Amino acid sequence: MLFQVTDHLKAVAKHINVRVTPIVGGILAEKQERLLKAKPEIVVGTPGRLWELMSAGEKHLVEVIANAMHYEVWVSLNLYLQELYYCFL
Repeated sequence: MLFQVTDHLKAVAKHINVRVTPIVGGILAEKQERLLKAKPEIVVGTPGRLWELMSAGEKHLVEVIANAMHYEVWVSLNLYLQELYYCFL
């Protein structure tokens, strides 16, 4: 399924100049580290391999996840504030 998701994202991303990289166990971690050094905008991965690379200090992966978490916090906050606003109308 990971590769299906990656293939679909790559099909869309090629039109907007966005790189997508799959990160999964069963492939040498060193090869995946090289792929991450290209700083893809989207990383699709399995939890175990993502954890392994993050624990090893893979900097770009940590940045990508931190940015995604930052975005998710703002989206969640925005939705929460909208709900509060509509409760008091």
